[in-house]
Amino acid sequence: MRIGLVVDATCDLPHEFLREHDIRVMPIHLHLGDELVVDRRNPDTMQAFLTRVEAGGLPASHTSPVSSEQLQPWILEELVEHYDLVYCMTVAAARSGVYEQAAKASTEVMAKAQEKRVKAGQEGDFVLRVIDSETVFCGQGALAAEAVRLLKAGAHPNAIRTLLEKLRSQIGVYILPNDLERLRNEALKKGENRKGAAIWLKGAALGLGSMLDVKPIIEVRNGIEKVHVGGKGFAKAADKLFSFLAARVDSVSLEAPHLCISYAGNMDELRAMPSYQALEQLCPKRGVSLYLAPLSMTGMINLGAGALVAAFAGDSHAL
Repeated sequence: MRIGLVVDATCDLPHEFLREHDIRVMPIHLHLGDELVVDRRNPDTMQAFLTRVEAGGLPASHTSPVSSEQLQPWILEELVEHYDLVYCMTVAAARSGVYEQAAKASTEVMAKAQEKRVKAGQEGDFVLRVIDSETVFCGQGALAAEAVRLLKAGAHPNAIRTLLEKLRSQIGVYILPNDLERLRNEALKKGENRKGAAIWLKGAALGLGSMLDVKPIIEVRNGIEKVHVGGKGFAKAADKLFSFLAARVDSVSLEAPHLCISYAGNMDELRAMPSYQALEQLCPKRGVSLYLAPLSMTGMINLGAGALVAAFAGDSHAL
């Protein structure tokens, strides 16, 4: 059986990892003023976008899911003849309409998919299973990395979805924004009844606004947000986060051997930090794979330049 994996464009994993494991990226629409950008996590597009964000050159911006009608041709072209079973993992349905549109497309496209396979001389049904990751950014990355590990380990296809749905409730995402002004603006312009990644940061941004250069670290687990004081200035807050992550890795208590980190900036800035270097050296000693990736363009719109995000599957401990 040919099994494929799909993530959406908000999933923070390195381009090389996605390419090596043939993970397909489901596109998302970015609306930059009157400009429409289709986000497929193309490295060149992401770098150009980061440059715009760093320069403060973005107009009023928001994201939207590609509609089910638009997704169907993509599914037929990218998936149907290449795989028999596909697991499609999306950003949390509570934060975005991506899951809803993907699930709708997976149902509506089936008749065309079977017809296409018959014409191609392929036997058997095509199955597309859409999974709500119930998490965001590199949290979805940790779930996808575990899906790759399960497939390589020979896990039974019927068990993979069950295992992933169990794991998603154990994923914690830790967000360190650097541009609090952009974070506040993005949060405030979204209505309370509208889905969007910035809504749940609204209280955190306003509550810490008077602390000026003290950076918050926002922990997100099972849809619940908790704000921690990171430190005065980005460097100290990042050191605190990396030291926390190292302690979790060193405890050998992760539910899956993956640590995902994403950053809206020059990766060499992180690699030069002693606390990151210590974490990078520790991970292989504890059998944990460390993935460093650019923050998604959706993440950059909501969090701004310089935002740092980390995720792992494991119990929450004091930060």
